[in-house]
Amino acid sequence: MALRKDIRPREQGLSSRAPVSANDLLSGLKGQRVLVAAGAGGIGFAIAETLSRLGARIAICDVSDEALVTASRKLDPEVAELADVSSRHYSCSRCSAR
Repeated sequence: MALRKDIRPREQGLSSRAPVSANDLLSGLKGQRVLVAAGAGGIGFAIAETLSRLGARIAICDVSDEALVTASRKLDPEVAELADVSSRHYSCSRCSAR
């Protein structure tokens, strides 16, 4: 559906308070703890990097030890943990749940 520029957002069923950027949308995360699974590479790393830039306290986990080391050097997260959360029976050395 193409948006018409001559009609206000609310008349198209859209919020008139829609965020202009990720910074606007995520600004409330400053100082908050955020865990990013698969945060050492790809989209997960980009998310962790953006949240870190916005002032969130980042914890990342990933299945790749090498990627965690590289990401940790770039992001300086509070926690970087080798973990596989792809199944219900995930494993993490710092997690009490198994």
